[in-house]
Amino acid sequence: MVFAPGCRDGQARVRLCSRPVSSIADLADEAKALWIAERPANSRPLPGRLHSADWGCVALLANPEAVGSDQMLAQWAKRTVLEKDQHGRPTYDSTLYAVKGM
Repeated sequence: MVFAPGCRDGQARVRLCSRPVSSIADLADEAKALWIAERPANSRPLPGRLHSADWGCVALLANPEAVGSDQMLAQWAKRTVLEKDQHGRPTYDSTLYAVKGM
């Protein structure tokens, strides 16, 4: 379950990458492909928002035992912090979301 203030409960799915990821560019390609596959048919990407929209976002759940996962998480964080909504607010603000059971 995904929770966002002011929104009804949502759903999340965990998916493995379709191919091995060894760089942030590989990860970005995977996220883009997932985003295109998951977005509603009538939605259009907004400028500056590569992996998020008003209806959801792509998130990264890294294997903590994988070599380099800390670096990949840091690079993903740098990338997603740049995405803003139409009012200039970050779309990946972790204070706006909670993970049930965490």
